[in-house]
Amino acid sequence: MSKYFAHEICLLNISEFINEMKIGEILIKEKIINENDLNSALELQKISKDKIGKIFVDMGFLDNMDLIKYLSLNQVKPALGELLITAGILNEEKLNEALDIQKAKKNKKLGDILIDLEYIDKNILAHFLTVQAYSFLSTKNKAEIENGYGSIIGDSQSKYVGEIKNSRMHGKGVYSDHECRYVGDFQNGEFHGEGTMTAIDGHVLHSGGWLNGKPV
Repeated sequence: MSKYFAHEICLLNISEFINEMKIGEILIKEKIINENDLNSALELQKISKDKIGKIFVDMGFLDNMDLIKYLSLNQVKPALGELLITAGILNEEKLNEALDIQKAKKNKKLGDILIDLEYIDKNILAHFLTVQAYSFLSTKNKAEIENGYGSIIGDSQSKYVGEIKNSRMHGKGVYSDHECRYVGDFQNGEFHGEGTMTAIDGHVLHSGGWLNGKPV
């Protein structure tokens, strides 16, 4: 186990039950599940030992991409690897394998390594990167103007330039951060319509349709 992830997994073990319950609370708040659904999932977890997020996906309440979105927006686990584990897409062994490769290839992004290993596909990575755009539009990131054409500047090199409606990305524009660049259509702060997302090294992650922040 890598030293980096050993620390992270230690924190996960300490608060595992709390985080599992918090995921359920988030999905209840978003009206994806109700309390009976959460209790049923927790009972299934006692048998399967799977992550609660994976169980919700298996039960058909939402898909992996939506789960990643809700977890990220509510900051349950902001890091890519941890999100993918919580969603049941990765296990700890596969993530550690990718992190060890990343140590040897320091300029290689974790998401690209996971794609090379065929543990995720480009759509999953593209969807995860859209989450940065959602969290970027927090209350501390004020739009230059409320309506019209302008910019929104955020943390971690996050920036949007384009059409704005009600202080949100809406219309045509360009969003960029330290991980990716998206050029295309936006609706109510989400990638929606036609657009192209490229990784920071220039390779295309998804070009085509987007629906409510999800590549289609």
